[in-house]
Amino acid sequence: MHLPSEAISGPVCPVTAAVAACGISAAIYFACKSKTFPSAQKFALTTSAIFALQMLNVAIGDGISGHLIGGVLAAAVLGIPAGVLALGIVLVLQTLLFADGGLDMLGANILNMSIIGAGFGGFIRQYLISKKLPENASTFAAAFVSVMAAAAALCVELSAGAKAGLWATMLSTHALVGLLEGAITCALVWVLSKADNKSGAKSQSIVLGLIILASVAVAPLACAYPDALEWTMQKFSILPNSPNFTGAIFSDYSVSAISNGTLSLWVAALSGIVLTGIFSYILCKAIRAKAA
Repeated sequence: MHLPSEAISGPVCPVTAAVAACGISAAIYFACKSKTFPSAQKFALTTSAIFALQMLNVAIGDGISGHLIGGVLAAAVLGIPAGVLALGIVLVLQTLLFADGGLDMLGANILNMSIIGAGFGGFIRQYLISKKLPENASTFAAAFVSVMAAAAALCVELSAGAKAGLWATMLSTHALVGLLEGAITCALVWVLSKADNKSGAKSQSIVLGLIILASVAVAPLACAYPDALEWTMQKFSILPNSPNFTGAIFSDYSVSAISNGTLSLWVAALSGIVLTGIFSYILCKAIRAKAA
């Protein structure tokens, strides 16, 4: 769901950047005011796990793939402000280190996957739980809705209203992604909740570590089909040819100095996970110090 470079133009780009900046600023503000902000270890491990899980594209149709966004997962495990910040960190590092999404599209990508995915999705989950809907059903529904809301935002941002059928195609393909998101999010939140209830933070950290290791191990098996957004943009001939951030050292999740494709992917993935963990840990420490 990462918009590539120059996918949107005109006033849409600065507007999405401004909205994203306001959303991240609000998340930092409420995080600093929070008395229940997660520990640095939990925040770093969860953020790293989401980074790892986003690498795993799976086939959802003929020539189409999808991957987890992880917004509702982050909000459920960390709380909404921390969840928004976790997705923000993942998206920034994906752009700068892996050329995953255009640098000029970073605002839109943060808006779609962090602000809408974790923020709006997290609020939907809280609301459904408050209305006595079972937690698993609330998690599934919120994750599905978060994907559909992000897909609707994509349609608006692409400003391709003259392209008849864009909305129908974008939403129908992302409905499949939403079902995948709901199922995986529901399962992971349930497992992490059980681990936390049984043995506390230590057990949950072990589960998060296993998720990271398993994601890296199977990363070479990820589906090579274009994701639902890229496939839709290709279908309507609106996929730009401009390269993403050219300074990315792990472009396309590879290391240029390593000729073995699988090893190159593993090194790049592990590097990204470690860096995600480090930046997340530092940010969390700073927030907790401010909140103290």
